[in-house]
Amino acid sequence: MRFVLALCVVAGCTLSGSAMAGAARRRVRLLEALIQGIGRMRPHMIGMFEPVGRALEASGCPLLEAVGAQMQPGVGVSEAWAVARRAEGRRGGGIDALTPEDTEILNRLFDQLGETGRDQQELLLTGVSAALERNLEAARKRVGEADRLYISLGALTGLMIALILI
Repeated sequence: MRFVLALCVVAGCTLSGSAMAGAARRRVRLLEALIQGIGRMRPHMIGMFEPVGRALEASGCPLLEAVGAQMQPGVGVSEAWAVARRAEGRRGGGIDALTPEDTEILNRLFDQLGETGRDQQELLLTGVSAALERNLEAARKRVGEADRLYISLGALTGLMIALILI
């Protein structure tokens, strides 16, 4: 009976370590969605000259769509981003896995989105996409490190507890 309990403890601690590494995986998924969403939003803003809210809603990225949904007459993009950031930034929210650097890039995007001419908007979207790509590469490296670290620590902790139990 103790042996079965020890195996359950090891398995549980290993799964806990895997769950802790989940934030790094969520960040990668979110950054990928943002990059793809900005790519889908670009032709709506640059080529079709649609309003910013409609372009954001056409992005296919839940975060960008949420910002677009917050845009009402008299509400600018940066205010809509602030509302969406407060709603989604809490622990367990849609953007809780983003780093302060990621958030700063998005702040820059939403502060300038729709405020300048077509050429400047193209430069803004290109610069933000490039910055998010750099952060995505770093996040992918972090996923491998976090998986190895947290899963290993979880398994070792489980083994130590199992040894105490036996």
